[in-house]
Amino acid sequence: MFNFHFTDLGTKIVDKLRLLYCSVQELNSMINTELSGHPCFQCHVLDIGDEKLEFFCRDILECIQSLYGDPSWAQDMVFAPERHYTSHTHTS
Repeated sequence: MFNFHFTDLGTKIVDKLRLLYCSVQELNSMINTELSGHPCFQCHVLDIGDEKLEFFCRDILECIQSLYGDPSWAQDMVFAPERHYTSHTHTS
């Protein structure tokens, strides 16, 4: 699909991929400004010994409400039960 050569140092991989962002900060900014109705991230700090770990998450109920409340997802939502099989004979 893409032909990358490490000898071509003048061209960035980001440029070859034609991404709309060049950094994590730019991607996060796009997510925060262009995706409407998404719940905010919450930061939880866990103290383990003398180390503090930060965990970021979103409230799952707010996420579900956001998905179900957005009509642009309607064609992708499946409400009927589905069967998934692991065998070719569809017995398990």
